[in-house]
Amino acid sequence: MQAIDQFYPLLNESKRVVITMHQKPDGDAMGSALGLYHFLQQLNHEVTVISPTNWADFLDWMPGVNTV
Repeated sequence: MQAIDQFYPLLNESKRVVITMHQKPDGDAMGSALGLYHFLQQLNHEVTVISPTNWADFLDWMPGVNTV
């Protein structure tokens, strides 16, 4: 595992990033994945969020859920 001070400089250059989560994602999994998605997009990265299975309909309000 790298310390954050070693990892953070990698975010300065645009990259293709994939974010995934566990099966049957709950609000924590979906929220953290989408939060990271929006953060990385603001840093000009090409981001894809993947869920291995469907999620509960009540999570559909989250911004960006339509891109998963």
